[in-house]
Amino acid sequence: MRLRVFVLAAFAAALFLSNDLSAGWRRSARYAIDAIRPLPGGLGVLPAPPEDPENPITPAKIELGKQLFEDTRLSGDESLSCASCHPKEMGYAEAVPFSAGAEGKPMPRHTPTLLNAAYYRYINWDGKFANTVQLVPTILANPRNMNMQDEGLLTVRLESVPAYRALFREVFGGPPTKQRVAQALDAYVRSLTTPNSPFDRYAAGEKNALTDAQKRGLMLFVGKADCTMCHRGPIFADDQFHALGVGGDDPGRFKVTGVEADRNAFKTPTIRNVALTAPYMHDGSLSTLREVIDFYNGGGGQQPKSLLLRRLNLTEQEKSELIAFLESLQRQRAQ
Repeated sequence: MRLRVFVLAAFAAALFLSNDLSAGWRRSARYAIDAIRPLPGGLGVLPAPPEDPENPITPAKIELGKQLFEDTRLSGDESLSCASCHPKEMGYAEAVPFSAGAEGKPMPRHTPTLLNAAYYRYINWDGKFANTVQLVPTILANPRNMNMQDEGLLTVRLESVPAYRALFREVFGGPPTKQRVAQALDAYVRSLTTPNSPFDRYAAGEKNALTDAQKRGLMLFVGKADCTMCHRGPIFADDQFHALGVGGDDPGRFKVTGVEADRNAFKTPTIRNVALTAPYMHDGSLSTLREVIDFYNGGGGQQPKSLLLRRLNLTEQEKSELIAFLESLQRQRAQ
């Protein structure tokens, strides 16, 4: 709470000291936010992704992971690939509330984006897994997901492809295994970073990288809307779990920890590239960014929820400006 008060006080002071606030509010060259560095909430340029000494990235490993990501041989009946639920053109998320798993049956939670997953402390909604290497073996074996429960069958399928035989030996020095598949997929997923968005250029000092509306949205984001309470730092997420009052009986983080305070709490998702990854929430229940803003503007849902949520009293113009800022976090093509 003290940090929140300090940040807001510093931001308010900077606005007060502006020579001409009314003019600065409308002209890009004179926005007070242009002079504030570091930005409130730790917002900033996306840094280079962290390295994993247990699974170092190489170009060959990324290429192997990319091929595996798009290969239906990884599913039991050869009908699904990772890309089936994480299509590139949809920001490596899915444009429906629940992806279709094995036998076309819906998955229990909305498919989250894989963009910038290299920076996550937890890879999925309830935090059960820390990274893709941990997640993939479970996803492959899960009857509701890829339903590839026979590692021997997986190995035979991949070994039957000459390109895979060569790549696995080049990268790992041996034949394919479920663990090596997971490591290759992890390398590919960790390569899906999206630096150099308009916001990144602005945070690096290019003041004209954001439009006037986006700058007003940024000021709302760190001020009146108080979004940085959860969406903070260069990744725009706090790596914590919060109950938002969304309906349904999914226990969320409670399923992992058994701690009552974690019931119905879910990981704060990154909002980088958020304009690409509709629908929103763990259950895909909100279809547009305007619906998301309206949800938070009203103080969240009706079920028990975090004390961080409160009514925001945003005007219609402020909602539009906030969405304009969110759109500045987008870089469509991953490196």
